[in-house]
Amino acid sequence: MDLSVIIDISLNVLIIGVAIVGAVSDVAKKKIYNWLTYPALLAGLLLQAIGHGWGGVFLGPVM
Repeated sequence: MDLSVIIDISLNVLIIGVAIVGAVSDVAKKKIYNWLTYPALLAGLLLQAIGHGWGGVFLGPVM
């Protein structure tokens, strides 16, 4: 498998995992914790940079 495919799959798993944990904590305690959002943000940027270069980090929201 190509590295970019592995990175894309990892990003999808990260997004789904964070969404599920955030939704559960939001419903249960009406709060989404910073310990969830900040590492997810950094991991997403890092995975995007590794898979597609720094240009991919800035082009991701446009695509």
